[in-house]
Formats: sequence, structure tokens, C-alpha cells
Amino acid sequence: MFDRIVNAFNPIIQLLQAVSYPLAFMVISLGVLTIMIGQKRRGMEVIKWAVVGYLLMQFLPGLMIILKDVGKVMIP
Repeated sequence: MFDRIVNAFNPIIQLLQAVSYPLAFMVISLGVLTIMIGQKRRGMEVIKWAVVGYLLMQFLPGLMIILKDVGKVMIP
């Protein structure tokens, strides 16, 4: 049952992972432009959260596997 649930989310996760790189690139570019116009603190925050979001999207399949395994242990 858990495998079917995880497999149902696979296409969505793959789509989000594919979109995350170009989106992160654009947001990082926005952060660099913000730094260039003199708002260093805000630009660094934008870059930081873009990187955090990108990494979370890349780790999402692993988190789904962990949740699936925890669910199997919790429900015999």
C-alpha cells in the first residue's frame, strides 16, 4: 500500500525537481542583482533561501522513502 502512495507522488516529485534548478538559478540571480543595487543583507537572504529550497527539493525523494519505511514499521 505504501509503495502505491509513494509511486503516485513520483511524477509530481520529478516535475518539481526538474523545475527547481531553473527556478533556483533565477532566484539566485535576483539575489545577486539585489546585492548589486546596494541591499547586501536582503540579497544574501534571497540567495540563502534559494539554495535551501533547491537542496530540499533534491532530497525530497529520500525523505519520501524514509516516511514510507517509518509507516511500514508503525503499521504492521
